[in-house]
Amino acid sequence: MTVVVVLLALAGTGALGARLGRGGVGRATVRVIVGGALALAATYLVGTLLGTSGIA
Repeated sequence: MTVVVVLLALAGTGALGARLGRGGVGRATVRVIVGGALALAATYLVGTLLGTSGIA
């Protein structure tokens, strides 16, 4: 559930940034979502490899 909410927030941020910068909304939104998803996956992978889980 958290991942979905974060990706939706990233989509909103990408769209808003594109509108403010007068750029292509679709491409910017996809770029921010993909970058954010990759960052989430990398963070999860590192946490899993180090044996950590959430906030202690």
